[in-house]
Amino acid sequence: MRSLLKRARWRLEYAALCTLRATVRRLAPAGRAAAGRRLGDAVFRVWGYRRDVALAQLRQAFPDWEEARRRDVAGRAYRQIATSLFEFMALDDLSPERIRELVDLDDPGVLAPLRASGRGFIFTTGHFGNFELLGAALMAYGYPLQVVVRQQSNPHVDRLQNAIRARSGVQAIRADGSVRQLVKLLRGGGTAAMLPDVNAGRDGVFVEFLGAPASTPPGLAYFSWKLGCPIVPVFLVRQPDGRHVAHVTPVIEPDPTQDEASAVLALTQAHTDRLAEYVRRYPDHWFWVHRRWKTRPPRKDDS
Repeated sequence: MRSLLKRARWRLEYAALCTLRATVRRLAPAGRAAAGRRLGDAVFRVWGYRRDVALAQLRQAFPDWEEARRRDVAGRAYRQIATSLFEFMALDDLSPERIRELVDLDDPGVLAPLRASGRGFIFTTGHFGNFELLGAALMAYGYPLQVVVRQQSNPHVDRLQNAIRARSGVQAIRADGSVRQLVKLLRGGGTAAMLPDVNAGRDGVFVEFLGAPASTPPGLAYFSWKLGCPIVPVFLVRQPDGRHVAHVTPVIEPDPTQDEASAVLALTQAHTDRLAEYVRRYPDHWFWVHRRWKTRPPRKDDS
């Protein structure tokens, strides 16, 4: 019975999502953005979904701010999330030409030499801005990639999400799936993309993020070190006119002389520092509703 109820709930969620997506796709871009802002305001002010989590994490990250400023940033972050969601729902309606019109690529000479070298490399960003649009934009600018994703609990929603990505040119690799696929891609000079700014529980490596230790997935750093692949952090920043700028930041190179543990720690801290830099600059772009610091470092007296 419990299994039947779960499957029924999944189908209802999927039907509701498809109905919302059909409505969103009929809206003009300006109307879609306005609807996203209204939804974000409603979720933050009325529903209050994870509002306490967002505000608590903002207090931790920015203890010197006044509470009014934290609430303002949190509210704008909710609008950012909802607007990005609506944009993603219509992402596969956009041609590569249209995506390039929406997204400027600010690349200070990083990507062309990497592509010319024939080395595989790893794009990284965070749950920052419209990260789904970022993947499609890199594709539209001629940098094909495969993104490592976690499977959604609702299989119908998961299939829809990956179908939208695929129609935008972005292929998904399961985070819990084929390691061989990822290794083959990178060794063959391909490009992967990862979003490592999630709580990794006891399986993570602890690095400092916005002033506090955060359990972070080690996979990105491990594959970079093991395969000799550079890491390229990129962050998509929304502009006042609704367009975006993708900021390509300097390459993070693995040190082949380091042992695995030292390399993984150093590389994880390096890409986390790059994200922290952009979160401090654009705090309303980050996904404050995720319990990023949920897992605490083990105490020294823990066995």
